Amino acid sequence: MNNPKIIGCDNGHFGIKIYGGLDKKHSISSRCRIGGSSQTEFGSSGPDSAELVFSTEGELYTTGSLQSEVTTFADYPLSQINRVLVHSCLHQAPFANRPEFQRLDVVLGLPYAQYYSKKHESGRNEDLITGMEKNLMVPVKNMATYDEQFTIESCITVPEGMAAWFSYIVKEEISNGRIIPVFNEQRGQETTVFIDIGGGTTEVVTVADKKIQKDYSGTISQGSHRITEDLRRHIYDLTDVSSISERKMHQALISKQITINGESIDLTQAIKSAQSKLIHKINGFTDSLLRDIKGDIDNKVLVGGTSLDLKDELMNWKGVTLSEDPLFENAKGMYLYKKYLA
Repeated sequence: MNNPKIIGCDNGHFGIKIYGGLDKKHSISSRCRIGGSSQTEFGSSGPDSAELVFSTEGELYTTGSLQSEVTTFADYPLSQINRVLVHSCLHQAPFANRPEFQRLDVVLGLPYAQYYSKKHESGRNEDLITGMEKNLMVPVKNMATYDEQFTIESCITVPEGMAAWFSYIVKEEISNGRIIPVFNEQRGQETTVFIDIGGGTTEVVTVADKKIQKDYSGTISQGSHRITEDLRRHIYDLTDVSSISERKMHQALISKQITINGESIDLTQAIKSAQSKLIHKINGFTDSLLRDIKGDIDNKVLVGGTSLDLKDELMNWKGVTLSEDPLFENAKGMYLYKKYLA
């Protein structure tokens, strides 16, 4: 019997990203609601828009819903919703629809502030880490198929900042038909700051001497969700609506306009203002956190999907570079850690 396949899984509050090796990656939005599907389908659905129904512990859950449950609660990593979303992402990933991917070893990540805890002798937040790993190993069944189910046989967890560092120093290449790791020794010796702008938070992690420097690492509760909420309030002020689905807000951010009751509203300036507000707050937090070690920093690397969305503005920061694959950098690093460094 073949060994389980390794999957790096960045199971965030606003999006699930999985990585299973070179050219094997997929992401979905964290949209899930309790209960079966209420949708009647006409024609084919676009990516990340079709509803999928899953069962776990005797309850039904639907991913890809127009209206979804809130995913910003503290125990989200321990929830059935998170568990179902991870399986939904696996089922929607083209690379995982093969028999060899039905048995999996999954590597998870937690933000710096959640991974570490002074309450435990190990220095790790053992309750959260163990709970998250156990949660993901509970079986989930895709109600649309009986044969193609995923079994997660093991889980381990790493700090997301270290995952980004693993991805930064280790690359996979094909040589003579084989995939081999290439370690960048120079990067491994440098002091690098990773700025991970996510959905709900921005994490700044400094890695030096192959260790996270806790005095120069931290988290601020500012991320892309802040842009969405500022824009949502702006639309409420202009219209008589009091509720807009996450999917429609996502579309509005991309198109920079929204149609409400037949009226098209231009959102270009409102989005730009919300983005500038977020960037200003993150910049201020980062400068304050790193003030005492500015002369020792070799690199500042931007990761996270929001970094990609805001790259034109963020690249104006002095000494900042965008990582090679911002959206999947953490998931890739988790995969690489398990494969080569664990």
